[in-house]
Amino acid sequence: MSKIKTQARRHKIGRLRERDGNDCHYCGELLTKQNVTLDHIRPSSKQGNHGDENLVLACADCNNIRGDMPYEDF
Repeated sequence: MSKIKTQARRHKIGRLRERDGNDCHYCGELLTKQNVTLDHIRPSSKQGNHGDENLVLACADCNNIRGDMPYEDF
């Protein structure tokens, strides 16, 4: 990942932490630098955008399990 993309990702994670806190949106696990991921409420594979309103912070395990499953079904 390029340095610019890495910085933009960190900035976005910081904004979402301020909005939602520092726990996984799904399981409540404390998010760390090693396990934090950006999860799309409406998956990008289903035309979801990358805006903050369509993103939540999730641990890597929950994000991987959910995949592109509809938000309501997870």
